Amino acid sequence: MSQPIHEFVRDALARGIPRGEIRAALAHARWREEEIDAALAAWDDAAFPIPVPRRRAQLSAREAFQYLLMFATLYTVAWAAGSILFAWIERTFLDAAMRGAMWDGHRQWVRSAVASLAIAFPVFLFTARMIGDALEREPELRHSGVRRWLTYLTLFNAACVIIGDLIAVLMGLLSGELTTRFLLKAIVVLAIAAVVFVHYLGGLRREETDAPRATRRAPLLPRIAGVLVVAVAVLGFTIAGSPARVRVEVIDRQRIRDLESLAEAVRNHREQYRGLPATLTETDPFKFGGAGTQGDPVTRKAYEYRVVDSLRFELCATFDAPDSLGPYSDIAAPFWRHGAGAHCFEFKVPPTLRYPAR
Repeated sequence: MSQPIHEFVRDALARGIPRGEIRAALAHARWREEEIDAALAAWDDAAFPIPVPRRRAQLSAREAFQYLLMFATLYTVAWAAGSILFAWIERTFLDAAMRGAMWDGHRQWVRSAVASLAIAFPVFLFTARMIGDALEREPELRHSGVRRWLTYLTLFNAACVIIGDLIAVLMGLLSGELTTRFLLKAIVVLAIAAVVFVHYLGGLRREETDAPRATRRAPLLPRIAGVLVVAVAVLGFTIAGSPARVRVEVIDRQRIRDLESLAEAVRNHREQYRGLPATLTETDPFKFGGAGTQGDPVTRKAYEYRVVDSLRFELCATFDAPDSLGPYSDIAAPFWRHGAGAHCFEFKVPPTLRYPAR
């Protein structure tokens, strides 16, 4: 608050001048309405010979920590929820131009978002509840500088996201690239930013009206948003898969990597010795302790190898789950698809050698 207006209001009240006349004089002097309100609100209406100052909120390290933690977790929740919804959109609305995308990498991204949501959202709720209780006990804390600065900064960020999102949608429309996936992602970004913007802007407006505490009710929007965040977390957990399922897939992928390494070793053996090996132990990995030589990562049993003819051979393994690469994964060729249990892959080597004998 400006020192001149503070001193003017104090001296005027000390002389018994009504607040209405003080307000009119300040307005005539071109002071802004919010400055006049703040100057008058700094003094109590108590019947006392001299003006009684009202208690003013003082910035404390604890208050700054609480607000910084609340807004940091808010941003984390917004990012995590958006990431999960983006992944769901990409999974549901497949794009022919994105067939090469690795869905397994997307699932890892979803797991990161679910973990962030599981930690950040409870912390946000707890911190917001602590701040809300403090505001109920001490209403003057609503005028805290750190609170207002961080709130307006959040409003600024949300407004920039909304504007940027609308610009991107309009550019997509004008360029003829407004696909369903793009439009749904734009709606997700717009919805998240709009909820944050409307909630905090509404909170500032409610404070400016200074409604009696008894008539205030908890806004409906935050409760609806909380339910939706929980629903998005459940959706993310469904997409990412349970820990047991993920563990099975990781082990099955290791089996596939072992078979791939062994197949390459067999091909190299044929190039070097002009024929397929009779057993895997004849290949270089078994001679030098390379990949796949330890057998199955769980049972430690050796992978099965069979020679079909001079150009074809098979490698077999027992898998714990069907299609361990995931039903939407393009991380490997369809050749590596498999069912649960024993499965054999047939490999064929070129009829001519890459390095024929001279």
